[in-house]
Amino acid sequence: MAFIWIKPLLLCLLLLLVFFDLSQATSLSTIPRKRNYEENYYYVIEVIDDSFVTPHDVEKLLDVQHEGQVGALENWHVFSIRKNLVARSDSEDSHDRVLARYEQLKSLRRSDSSNQKRSMLQIDAIRSVEKQYLRKRHKRAPPPIPTPKIDYNPSTVAASLGIADPGFQYQWHLINPVEHNDINVTGITGKGVYAAIVDDGLDANSDDLAANFFAEGSYDFNDHVKVPLPRLSDDTHGTRCAGEIAAAKNDVCGVGVAPDAKIAGIRILSGQISDVDEAEALNYAFQKNQIYSCSWGPPDDGQSTEAPKGVILQAMIKGIKEGRGGKGSIFVFASGNGGAVDDNCNFDGYTNSIYTITVGAVDRTHSHPYYAEKCSALLISTYSSGSGSYIFTTDVGKRNCTSMHGGTSAAAPIATGVFSLVLQIRPDLTWRDLQYLTMISAVPFNLNEKEWIRNYAGRLYSHKWGYGKLDAYRIVQNAKTFKNLGTQVYLEMPVIDVDEIIPFSDHGIISRINVTQKDIDNVSLAHLEHVTVTINIEHTRRGDIEVDLISPYGTVSHLGATRRYDEFKGGLNNWTFMSVIHWDESPIGEWVIQVRDRQNPENSGTFKNWMLKLWGGKIADASSIIAAPSPSPSINESPIPIDESTQTSVLPTVPTQSSIAFESKSNTWIFAVFGMGMAFIFAGIAYFAKKRCWDNRGRKGGFFSRDTYESLQSGEVTNGGDVSLPLNKQFITSRELFDAFGDSSDDDESTQVVFENAYMDEYMNDDEKKVDNGSYTEGMIEHRDGGSTSGSNNEDHQ
Repeated sequence: MAFIWIKPLLLCLLLLLVFFDLSQATSLSTIPRKRNYEENYYYVIEVIDDSFVTPHDVEKLLDVQHEGQVGALENWHVFSIRKNLVARSDSEDSHDRVLARYEQLKSLRRSDSSNQKRSMLQIDAIRSVEKQYLRKRHKRAPPPIPTPKIDYNPSTVAASLGIADPGFQYQWHLINPVEHNDINVTGITGKGVYAAIVDDGLDANSDDLAANFFAEGSYDFNDHVKVPLPRLSDDTHGTRCAGEIAAAKNDVCGVGVAPDAKIAGIRILSGQISDVDEAEALNYAFQKNQIYSCSWGPPDDGQSTEAPKGVILQAMIKGIKEGRGGKGSIFVFASGNGGAVDDNCNFDGYTNSIYTITVGAVDRTHSHPYYAEKCSALLISTYSSGSGSYIFTTDVGKRNCTSMHGGTSAAAPIATGVFSLVLQIRPDLTWRDLQYLTMISAVPFNLNEKEWIRNYAGRLYSHKWGYGKLDAYRIVQNAKTFKNLGTQVYLEMPVIDVDEIIPFSDHGIISRINVTQKDIDNVSLAHLEHVTVTINIEHTRRGDIEVDLISPYGTVSHLGATRRYDEFKGGLNNWTFMSVIHWDESPIGEWVIQVRDRQNPENSGTFKNWMLKLWGGKIADASSIIAAPSPSPSINESPIPIDESTQTSVLPTVPTQSSIAFESKSNTWIFAVFGMGMAFIFAGIAYFAKKRCWDNRGRKGGFFSRDTYESLQSGEVTNGGDVSLPLNKQFITSRELFDAFGDSSDDDESTQVVFENAYMDEYMNDDEKKVDNGSYTEGMIEHRDGGSTSGSNNEDHQ
């Protein structure tokens, strides 16, 4: 009988050897590596898919040392050269030995007229070479707030309400007893959802955070250790953001928006990092971490224009296509704190991306904070500091709290907490589903503001607020019946050459392109979501440029706004603007770009060219494709990531032989020995499991006994749960606030859709006539005939 295990054991060993051999290319390469930038120069090299070229070939070709794969990016690798082996002048890009060698080989290849040109050479397999530089990302920490108009000191407010202990209770963004402006919390608690705070660390020892700390999804890319604890004196930002999301239900600093969610810390902001470090951070544990909360970006100085590119952009696309099992990582970014210096989030490529949810700030009085940036990429707003008030949350220390958190840094984590609630009840939502759900569940407010416009699909939008403020109860309710969007497709129109000097006038230069029904049919575009415009403008002062996009039915996106501190003399070189304003509008008709220069007559520029790209959902039935004048609803279709270059759907691929060749096999026997050991352990477990299952079957406590089965069916180990009724707007005591995040009520709640783009709610009824219908403002070109004003489109994905 002892030999009965031999055949299964040999089979296990064979499978383990194959598994470790195939997985070596992915599992080992995802371990972050510490790099020594003082001694080495580093280069990220991208090779084409299914290439026959190995890292060893690249080493010989460019005389570099292979350092490993870039995180989860199979076709991207890191190479290095020692600084002491090159001349000092070689450190400059213009004399860099590796870059010069690469360009030389490429140049020779282009000029080669021999028959070799018909066959592939090793240099043809190298798509790009990026030299790595250390640079620092900037926290969107709370800026100073002017003298309070109203005293919001917790003790003062508590005393006026007859409350003895305000510390725990006074989280006004959750329960606001004064203005009644809050996120409208719900009984859902975020159980089973994992959010990563990409920041300056997370105090895993805090009593507020320890219970929810997710070590497996955490890493310190600054000091290259596993636990990303705060180590510098100003490493408080990430801990405060984490507390907003998932502070536990206790008596320390109140509760997070999703107090049962798990939180990981990914530390990148406590020093300089390179692009490859940032790329690995944005993909770290991306099958476990579901949401990446990012309260940082380029400087909010009103003069920077910076976007993720190369390996960072590829990491974001990788997360969108393959994160969360193919449903896509959720990237949440703070819109920026440069409002006081005329900064605009369309000049930040992270917030200006279709792959991110850009979150702006609104203060407790529903005023627009002076620091909050405006732009056409802003999707939603939620609460933060302003009008003399801040956010109360967890701080670094065992039981420390702070009442001074704010800025758009505080808004993005609150949104992350709300999205955690949504993913608890709908883990099947894709990254685009969540964006669409956010848009239709938003609550417009302050409708006397002139910023509000109504797009042709009938939706209200403001460059200050996005589609409105987040409402936790409404978005959770809408999520219950939301139907998944179809596959993403896009329509890329031809480049329009303009090449005209921009006159100093209100009219500027007008350029048009017509989108036809045939164009839409060719890519099976079902409905419009994001719109991007890539533009080239030469100018002696970039801060003077204004760029507006006008849809076929008159809705205006302010893509590029003037910035008084932007003195850059290079204009906009291949810069891509993005707008979410035209969601669900019909794309058919004439799209207009208007470029103006009316600030300083001594500066001038030339509008070179531009390209329009329309992104949206794919339709399976050609008869349901968009037809002018109004967009058709999307269908319920399983989302599959698409290939950017071919516009075709793709599924996750198994490593090919050529991709496996990219990885070193030096540790194969180590894994083989380890695999044999594991196989013996599994055999032993299986033997005793057999004894337990068959000899003691049916007994209490046995494997798969009746008790075990009943516990699985009870729902105790699931992520779901009923939703309790929304909290009312009366003042709620600390006990009631605690209970709001406790166990869900046993009473079933209605699953009807309660909110579709809040202009249909009572918030909107009194002021609806004050809202502009999106026509041109003064100084713009005349409104064209060809489309009547549309009513609300109520056939969304509910």
